[in-house]
Amino acid sequence: MTPSGIAISDLFSALLHRLPSDWEADYWRSEQDSAGFESVFRRITDCDEHKRFASDNKKMFVPAGHFYSPVVDDSFVLEREDKIFSLRKELYGIDLHEQSQVAFVKHVAAAASILPFQEKPKAGLRYHYDNGAFVYGDAVVYAAMIMAHKPKRILEIGSGFSSALALDTCDLMPGYAPEISFIDPYPQLVKTLVESTASPNITIREAFIQDVDPAELANLEAGDFYFMDTTHIVKTGSDVIYHFEEVLPRLKSGVIIHLHDIFYPLEYPKSWVIDDKLSWNEIYYFRAFIANNPDYEIMFWNNFMFREHFREMSGASKTFARNGGASIWFRKR
Repeated sequence: MTPSGIAISDLFSALLHRLPSDWEADYWRSEQDSAGFESVFRRITDCDEHKRFASDNKKMFVPAGHFYSPVVDDSFVLEREDKIFSLRKELYGIDLHEQSQVAFVKHVAAAASILPFQEKPKAGLRYHYDNGAFVYGDAVVYAAMIMAHKPKRILEIGSGFSSALALDTCDLMPGYAPEISFIDPYPQLVKTLVESTASPNITIREAFIQDVDPAELANLEAGDFYFMDTTHIVKTGSDVIYHFEEVLPRLKSGVIIHLHDIFYPLEYPKSWVIDDKLSWNEIYYFRAFIANNPDYEIMFWNNFMFREHFREMSGASKTFARNGGASIWFRKR
């Protein structure tokens, strides 16, 4: 605590409207001990982040949390939390193809039985389960999808540990070398993952998806994968808008599509909304997109199967049972 009784976390909340990371909290506590509270206060108010926030806040039409703002109002949500976060919501107009999902469990079991991944990094493998981004069940199901469908092309929009999983899974299949392309504005992680295994069938493109010709993105055939892991934000010019309005309508029949962080029953976890302050909205856009839409069919929904068919899934994969992930797979008809 400072001499005035204000903690570093309180200072960050007041000045930057966020909490400090662990290293920031440690750093500023150290600075406070050596230079005093006034020095810390002046330095934070003089930093670019505070100046940018103060400038942007003056430009906002309404303050965050206002009913015209896309930022969530915690008090409004908490007053209705039982309804908003109910697990018994009816998904009207959405065919879950539940029996087909259950039938796919055998492919999950087959993949899980041969995957060599461990919780922490292992020599000779790019992927490990405990990575905080694309974890456990996400990985097992992605591997099962690759093994079951053997796509000739995999196009990942947004890259990282999912990319590591795809590359390692393909390596487990003798004679199988699909064309794999990664498009990401910040591809440093995937570049690191493939730098020692350069291959003509792997390409990395550093770009915002919105700057790529949609006709080029839609140049996939039936059975190929269009793998999206987005910013999860619907707003003017966002990647989510571009995917759903420009690319998906152009895809050919039979292309298999992935989307991440889609929870059953199409609502974000309460902790993400209230505790983590995530005002993501892609999940609501996806619900509107998929409802009464005969052009697409759900193939496998990780969080739905985790919640509604846990016994089958835990029998198929102890890894999936630990954390089912939040991928959803659907196909263009």
